[in-house]
Amino acid sequence: MKLRRTAEALSASAPSAPARPRRSSESGVGAEAISPAENGERRSGESGLLFAVVASFVLIVLFSFSDRKADRFIFPAYYFMAAAGGVTAIRRWPAVSHVVNRLDRPWVPAVCWLSLFALRLVTGSHLPQFTFWRS
Repeated sequence: MKLRRTAEALSASAPSAPARPRRSSESGVGAEAISPAENGERRSGESGLLFAVVASFVLIVLFSFSDRKADRFIFPAYYFMAAAGGVTAIRRWPAVSHVVNRLDRPWVPAVCWLSLFALRLVTGSHLPQFTFWRS
């Protein structure tokens, strides 16, 4: 009996579940309501994407004025653009999102690294090497 009263008291004092967003057909306004948390996540994602693209652009432009032509100077730009492309692909295509969610395990990066390391050991120096300019 005491447990039942405690459960009833807890359920009465618990905050109610957040209301689901209203659809445009329900609201009559023509736009879907978005919760502030979803709006903050969307802004955060967009600002991160903007940062990656702008940082890549700045790195490439600034180092293009240099007399030294080496990939290592703009190497961070590759990662910025890869991150921006990856986030865009995950958001745009559900199939990519599904694959990423399935591969989101702590052991996957280690297996990828070990596989590439073993491939390099097996092939030796027979893998292609790309250069975009000769000094």
